[in-house]
Amino acid sequence: MIAISLLFVKGIGLVEFSYTRLLSVKQREVGRKRIPYRKNEFLESLRNFIDKNIQGMGDKQFYKPKKKPKYKFVRHKKKTIDLIKKNKIICSENNPSFGLYFLPFNKRVEINGGNISEPIQNLDLESNLSNYSAFQIVISAYEKIRDIKVSNSSGKINFYIGEYIDIRKSLFSRDVVTIQDPLIPMVSDDKLNFKTYRPSFAIESNKSVPIWVEVRTEEGIGTFSEIIVEAKNETGKITKYNVPLKIRQKKNKQSVKSIYPFFSYNHKNTLRYYNNDILVKKNYSRNMEFICSYGLYPVSLYPKMNDVKRDGFISQWVKLKQKGASVFILRYINEQTFFLLKDSLPYREEFIASLKKQENFLSEINILSNSYIYMFDELPEYFNERLNFTTSLLKENGIKSKLISTALNPSNLNLLDFHCPLLNKENKKFNHEKWAYICCVSPKEENLLLESSLNAIQKLHEKLIKNNISHFLYYALNNWKGNIYVDRKNYKPYWKLYQSEYEEISKGNKWPGISWIPYSATRCKLYGGDGYLIYPGNNGEFWPSARLINFCINFSTIK
Repeated sequence: MIAISLLFVKGIGLVEFSYTRLLSVKQREVGRKRIPYRKNEFLESLRNFIDKNIQGMGDKQFYKPKKKPKYKFVRHKKKTIDLIKKNKIICSENNPSFGLYFLPFNKRVEINGGNISEPIQNLDLESNLSNYSAFQIVISAYEKIRDIKVSNSSGKINFYIGEYIDIRKSLFSRDVVTIQDPLIPMVSDDKLNFKTYRPSFAIESNKSVPIWVEVRTEEGIGTFSEIIVEAKNETGKITKYNVPLKIRQKKNKQSVKSIYPFFSYNHKNTLRYYNNDILVKKNYSRNMEFICSYGLYPVSLYPKMNDVKRDGFISQWVKLKQKGASVFILRYINEQTFFLLKDSLPYREEFIASLKKQENFLSEINILSNSYIYMFDELPEYFNERLNFTTSLLKENGIKSKLISTALNPSNLNLLDFHCPLLNKENKKFNHEKWAYICCVSPKEENLLLESSLNAIQKLHEKLIKNNISHFLYYALNNWKGNIYVDRKNYKPYWKLYQSEYEEISKGNKWPGISWIPYSATRCKLYGGDGYLIYPGNNGEFWPSARLINFCINFSTIK
């Protein structure tokens, strides 16, 4: 029997996922001897020649080349064969086209399988959610396969294909690192049988591709299910595996401090990316539900006074509050607003009147206590007088929304309700709360960048807990600016690297039909994944990422 169990330590208990594969004695013997790769005919004939014609040579050693294998898949092949022999990878006796093994949610699989680590039979994974978890079923292809299908008997499981994108090492180098992050949903009509999003999708020989399994068990704890994975080779032969899945909850509970994540969602980025207002409006409610399902509560960090249909947006946020949202940004004040407030009395009067009108509306729908005004994004210390003037003006005119700023070193903290400094700086407590944020220059070991390992998200959570942070701010959730068609003047560095992609974007073609551009800023610095944890799928719907799933599981105690 091959048994692989995943233990998830929950905030309210422990949920165990166990996979059991029964193999007969004959099947195990075949599995140990199974060499799934086609033998090299020349080397095979050479070995036979030596066996037949060169005997009795004593201890004479033949020359063996010391040169390392040129292709990484050779290592993949050797490790996979070893795993099969040790019964650590599921492999049938009927000359299969692929095998399976399991990995937790915090591991990435390289596109060529070169980093395959030996799966452990008992994987202990910590999670604070009682109704959600995720893991990976990795398909290790022995020959080219297509028509991949996955099915389950519960209807509470979602499946995604792990997609790969290229990260440039620098603007002046064409060397790339391929990283797995986007998760493309497998499509289904009945939530039981799934197939790949692209009909032409195939896995080449000697490569491994992860299928991410997302289990939502609001009513499924204590039930049994079964996952079936099948695919065809080039000749049409089908290889199929049945993987029993058991879900149960442990009685003992653990308490974990909750952290409120405040991710800014920019609706204009979505409109600019799809360039289709009707499509975006049609999917708006579903996409907000999607984001909330991962424990994030989207709200704009940089709203302007004259945002179109602002009251309609406020009404939409009331629905988010019912799901646990507690922070609503009413207005963003920057340096331009400061000069207008200081130099123009008519503008100042109009600005204060507009804020009071919106606060009255918030009071009517009972969310004024959740209202914040965000002031001066990362304001340098030598401009502190701008922050002091504006905060004093708002307080003197009876503005009731809480004032918050990420100013680098405010000179008068008494004027602010909350200060949100960079996580590596000193975090002071305001009104019994401590806020903090990270950005692209924060350490990669505690960041959300593509270059960061998935374990970095767990380390980030641990550091926030250690520093008693109650609110975690991240500036963007959907900053896809690198994939929006722009002119050469603004994005000149990226245009040189991705000229063919931008030409396709200008024609209306989008990812995943073309390569994803992982950068989101016009500055000449490469921070892959900065500013987004979700991807824009086809038909206006949002798709998750490996980083989003890891963030959800690690920050899962959010109320």
